[in-house]
Order: sequence, then C-alpha cells, then structure tokens
Amino acid sequence: MVRVSVLNDALKSMYIAEKRGKQQVMIRLSSKVHYKNTSILTRVYSTGYIVEFEYVDDHRSEKFVVELNGKLWLNKCGVISPRFDVGVKEIEAWTARLLPSGNSFICDLGYETPRLWFKTYLAFTPSVHPTQRVFTIDGFRNWKKVRDGKNCAFLNHIGKDHNSFNRIAERSYEDLKNQSQHIQNVFENFTSEQIANNRLQLKASIEVVRMLAFQGIAFRGRDESVDSTNRENFLEILNLIVSYNEQIAEVIAKAQKNASYTSPVIQKEILHIFSTKVNETIRKEIGNAKFCIIVDEPRDESMNEQMAIVLRFVDKDGFVRERFFGLVHVSNTAAATLQNGMYFVLSQHKLAIENIRGQGYDGASNMRGGWNGLQALVSNDCPYAYYIHCFAHRLQLALVAASKEVIPVHQFFTNLTFIVNIVCASCSRFEELRIAQTAEIAYLIEIDEIQSGRGLNQIVIYNGLEILVGVLT
Repeated sequence: MVRVSVLNDALKSMYIAEKRGKQQVMIRLSSKVHYKNTSILTRVYSTGYIVEFEYVDDHRSEKFVVELNGKLWLNKCGVISPRFDVGVKEIEAWTARLLPSGNSFICDLGYETPRLWFKTYLAFTPSVHPTQRVFTIDGFRNWKKVRDGKNCAFLNHIGKDHNSFNRIAERSYEDLKNQSQHIQNVFENFTSEQIANNRLQLKASIEVVRMLAFQGIAFRGRDESVDSTNRENFLEILNLIVSYNEQIAEVIAKAQKNASYTSPVIQKEILHIFSTKVNETIRKEIGNAKFCIIVDEPRDESMNEQMAIVLRFVDKDGFVRERFFGLVHVSNTAAATLQNGMYFVLSQHKLAIENIRGQGYDGASNMRGGWNGLQALVSNDCPYAYYIHCFAHRLQLALVAASKEVIPVHQFFTNLTFIVNIVCASCSRFEELRIAQTAEIAYLIEIDEIQSGRGLNQIVIYNGLEILVGVLT
C-alpha cells in the first residue's frame, strides 16, 4: 500500500497518541528532508505543544521520538496538500478555505515546485493557545493593537460568545462576590426540618441501592422516562417504597428537581461510597500485619479485561481471612500493566509493598514467568513475597489430566457434552427428559432409596446439566 503523505501520517500519530494519554510517540518521516522535518518539530516545540523531541538514526527511515505534554493541548494537526496547481498568490485564499476554524498557525515546509506549495497546519484548543497566555502568564505588550477596531486584542479576548473564557471568568468573579450564594451560607440557612427531609429522601435511595447491589440486580434499563410502563429496577423499587410510606412520598413530591437523588450519577456515587467503606473495613482488619495477594484475570460481559485482587491475611484474633479487595480495569494482561494496577490499588489504601509475604496466581507465563512475569516483578520489589501456584488452578489441571487417563471418566464427560447439546436444542426433548426425571425421583422416594424433605429433590435447571447427571448416574 502506497503512503500518500508520510508527514501527515506522522502528525496524525502525534494527535492519536495525545488523545490516548501517551507520554511518548515515535514518528517516521522522509529521510530526504531532515532539515525540514526538524524545522517542523522545532516550531511545535517552541510553542510548547510538545515537551521534547529526539532524532533516532537507524540508517533507514527518519525517526523521531516525541515527548508529549499529556494535557490534550493538541486539538488537530495534519497536512494540507492540494493535488492541483496552486499559484503563490492564491496560497492565503486556500489557507482560509482549508484551515479549521479557531486558533491555528501555519508552518511552511518550503516544498516549492514552480506552482505548488505544501503547507502544514497545527490547530489547538483556544483555552491553551499561546495567544491566550498573554492575559494569564506572559503579559500583554502589544499596545499598538488596542485601538485597532475589530482587531483590538482586548475585544478579541472578551469574544462575542456568551461562553467565552473571559465572560465565564467574569461571571465566576461576580458569583464569588455574592456571599449569599456561597455553599456554607446555604447550608447554614437550612432548617432542622429541611435537613431531616433531605436525609429521609437520601436514605430511601441508599436503601434501594443497597438492596440491588447485594442481590446483584441491574440498576438501569432501556427506558426510564416518565411515560415508560417499566422504569426499570431502581426507580420501580423506589416507587414501591414511596407507595407504602406517605412521609417519603411527601418529601419526594416537594423536593427540587435538581435534588431528587435518583440520577445515575448519584447511584454510582452511593455505590462508590459502599465500596470505599468495605475497603476501609478490610484495611482496618489488616492493620500493619503482613499479607498475601491473590490475582486473577476475569472478563466481564462487555468483554473488558479486568484484574481481580484478593487479600489473604491473619486477623488480630488469629484467624486466616480472605477478602475480595476490588476489580481493576486493565488495557492488556502484560505483567507490567498488572503490576501497575495492583500497586495503584495497594497505594490507594496505604498498604506497603514491603509487607507482601505471598503471591498466588495461575500458571500463565505472564503471571509465573521467572524473568518477566508478574511474580518476578513483585519479587524484585519485595524479596519475601514468595510465589505459589494457585491450588485451585493446580487442582483443575490435575483433574483434567487425570480424567483423560481414566477411560470411563473420559467417556462419561464426552457423552455428557453430546447429550446436553442434543437435549437442549429441542424443547420437546427437554420436556420428555424432565418428565422422566420426575418419575424416577418419585419411584426412588417410594421404595425409600432417597429421602424426601424440605429443600430436597428439587429440580434445578442449569442448561439441563443437573437433570442429565441424575439420569446418567
């Protein structure tokens, strides 16, 4: 595939890396125009949009390692390369047509043919453009443009937009002067009755969140509008509570629209408070004691890779405890990524890395690798953190290996998989199997082969597996 513009690809790589929050990016440019490539990066560096760049000579293509600001300063960058002849006098007109709106500057590459120029544009967000720094950091010096009509620097800084930076700052200053709007004064003006009503309203939302979280039920759904016949779990349960409590119903009816405590943001905040309280309790249990860490890599329903962290320790009463400590989303399962995520969680709760006395992972190479695995990286920081292959995983591997050697067991699971696929594919076959299993249980109870009682001999269906096991045995 022919690359249309090497320079454009390089600038896009900078833009994409900036959006993804990367600190560095390597770009490849044409080796025939080294001085022009350097001039482009020098211009971008001089304006403060990149921190530094370094030339890498591998005797192949022109490579530069660019260190980015990481502050999303770079809003757009690319190359304007018309595929037709453009006269020198027409450059400014085409610049006005092709450049994006807003603040931008042009870096002339100087690729000159008799009637064709190429120019590069770099556009940036107005909030951090160098011209905005004049009134905040550098200071204003060009007083000649003050009386220049529409080009007046002060008028341009104020802007015509109602949401310009100057007007937002002006409104913020006016709000600051208005002491009656300060949050402290607003709180002090609340009566005891208002405080009690607000607490009652918030408590109702907290109880609903607690119940849904403990039961593992989804909070939201597709349609939560007022006209919906089913506003999903959170709102429906809250309405049920309101229907049986006139005091809560009255408080919610009189509540302000911006303080209903039912929005998804409030639900997530309450959940976050729950998780924080649980982690704080576990942290108090651990205290300053040594602990072991168990890590696995689960995947959720939305196919996001996550890292589950479990802490194992001995409490003050001498009992061994295992506590699930949290889930961390990871972009990949590389050992360094898992180490950074694990250290981040531990540091958040002030758990010292030096207190780790054991590691428990599965047998994957990224976990148990002796040189670059997670256990090796942690052992380098804490030599006493001995690695132990997870016993549950070892038991699973042992059972799989043993079942392959025992022919009857191997045949049983092979036939079981085949029967499950056949039966579960047809509702009529599944119903016939259910009737046969019920008759079999009734006969065994009648001849006193099995006992009957509360909770016994119930038909539990999980993809037909329990019923099939009963029939096969």
